[in-house]
Order: sequence, then structure tokens, then C-alpha cells
Amino acid sequence: HLPMENIGKTYGEEEYVLMSYFQDDEIKNRINKAFDHLPESIGLNNHQGSRGTADSRVMTLLAGVIKEKKKFFLDSRTTNNSLAETTMRKYGVPTNKRDIFLDNELDEEKIKIQLLKLADTSEEKGIAIGIGHVKPQTLNVLAKEIPVLQEKGFRFEFVSNLVY
Repeated sequence: HLPMENIGKTYGEEEYVLMSYFQDDEIKNRINKAFDHLPESIGLNNHQGSRGTADSRVMTLLAGVIKEKKKFFLDSRTTNNSLAETTMRKYGVPTNKRDIFLDNELDEEKIKIQLLKLADTSEEKGIAIGIGHVKPQTLNVLAKEIPVLQEKGFRFEFVSNLVY
């Protein structure tokens, strides 16, 4: 969950956030620092990043580091102008994109609605990727609803199995 520059206010750990005005070396150093901080990570996605993921230079630099480290990238799709997925594919980085945000609103009923939208999307497309956060409301909904969806034939996979 690497913070990237947003069109509005950019939130995130200041020592990791990727700003489009940074020099190339600073961007690469921050990406490497994030991987060094979590060496067990196998991939990353963007936190915010509506400006960062729409910046070809930032995405090209990110793709280079991810490729070198043999990781994957999940595009959170925080903007329709994102170049992340196409850039990752261009450089041979395993990738995919988010279909549904589960918990933009921390209301259990709204999270359940989003989870059901995710299920509908997976029926339409064959697979669907949802992004949620480690919040009590999200965890409560998942604990209740995943068994129900599994009984209906839905499978839940690690995102690392859904990148190519």
C-alpha cells in the first residue's frame, strides 16, 4: 500500500510517498525503502495516487524497481487516467486492477453492499478484485458473508494468484 501523490491532498507516510515532482533517484530510493521496510512483501498497490498513477515517468520508474525485485503491482484505480496497469504490462510486471473498493465508508451495511457488487462483478467477468482495509467493520462483514458466498460457489483467492 505505497502512498502516491494525489490530485487533492496527499496523505500517507511522508518518507514513502511518491510525488511526481521528485527526481528519479528519490522515487527509486523511496520504492526500495518501502520494500526494505517490509521485506516479506510480494507486491504492492497504490494508496491514493490519482496524480502519481497518471504520471508516465513515475509509473515507468516504479515498474523498473518492481520488475527488478520480482514483485507484482495491483492498480487501485484511484483515477480513470491511471497508466499503472498498462505501464506494468509494457515492462513485464505481473499486474491487475481493482474492481471494487469495499470500505470507503465504514458502515457494515454499505460494506456488505460493496461485497455483493464484487460478487456480481466476478460473475460477469470471471474474476473480480476488491480492496478493503483492516478495519473492524470490514472484518465483521467478511467473517459473516464469505461463508455465505462460498456456499453459493464463490471462491476467494490471494491477489497474487490473480496477477499476470
